Amino acid sequence: MAQKAKNMNVTDELLSRYFSGEASPEEAMTIDDWRGRNNANNKEFNALRTAWNATSALPYVMQDATAAWQQMQPLPQRTRPQRIHIATWAAAAVLTGIIICAAILLRPVRQHTVTTTADETRQLKLPDGSGIILLANSTFTYPETFATPARNVSLQGKAGFDIHGNAAQPFIITAGGLQIKVLGTAFNVAEDDTCILVKMLTGKILMYTISDTLPVAGGQTAVYSKKDQRIRYDRVFHFENEDLSVVCKALTEAYQTNIIIDQPAIASLKISSNFDNKTLDYVLEVIATTLNIQYTRKPETNEIHFTTEN
Repeated sequence: MAQKAKNMNVTDELLSRYFSGEASPEEAMTIDDWRGRNNANNKEFNALRTAWNATSALPYVMQDATAAWQQMQPLPQRTRPQRIHIATWAAAAVLTGIIICAAILLRPVRQHTVTTTADETRQLKLPDGSGIILLANSTFTYPETFATPARNVSLQGKAGFDIHGNAAQPFIITAGGLQIKVLGTAFNVAEDDTCILVKMLTGKILMYTISDTLPVAGGQTAVYSKKDQRIRYDRVFHFENEDLSVVCKALTEAYQTNIIIDQPAIASLKISSNFDNKTLDYVLEVIATTLNIQYTRKPETNEIHFTTEN
């Protein structure tokens, strides 16, 4: 009898009878022997048992293999009636459906990788309709379909993005150690050996790493340093005969401080100067000295006011 149990195959129908409590002692021992052969079989059994309990009106109850064996001993010649249980076949169909659905959901999505040469630029259209311009010496990887809660892609090199908005499925770019979360916007990304630079055109994104986060809005530029793994706003300016009002707007965005011109008459004063990641105090001093004006701080409101000298 034990040899007969060993020769049985573990099928969906057999598992269904086992979970519904309709398996014969021989069948119960076959399942228990199959589970004990290796860890993979046991994991598969537990997963199917969980799925059964989630979909069946009759939850699975653990069967006692020893009791089943003892039950078999007095009846060596017992033959199992050949009955077809409609409920068992229906349960087997449900279990088979669960297995098929799980296989489809767990099937890896095919990835596409596009690489450009030194003198090549390519335009790509993603599955959601978003547009990508992949610049020279760059590699971009994206899935055949966006079937997960986030639209995940990766970039090495430089590219321009025009992303379709979808708040329920954010667009996430992985570039080196940096991730860029997008809801819908246009921006450019450039990566080299030392940093990743993101220049916003419209909309808003969130740049983040394990330890750092920075929101970047339209008109702003942010830099991720690979050396110290920090994200900061880019503060490199080249002003050539520029109105003070334009300069103040650029400084406000870069330093996240509201810089206000109190007298309209000085808003059109012109300034020409270069600033390469200087402190805000340094920039303000140069502007005040050059234009013969003054500034005052209001820390309680995070404001700086430019006025004419008294």
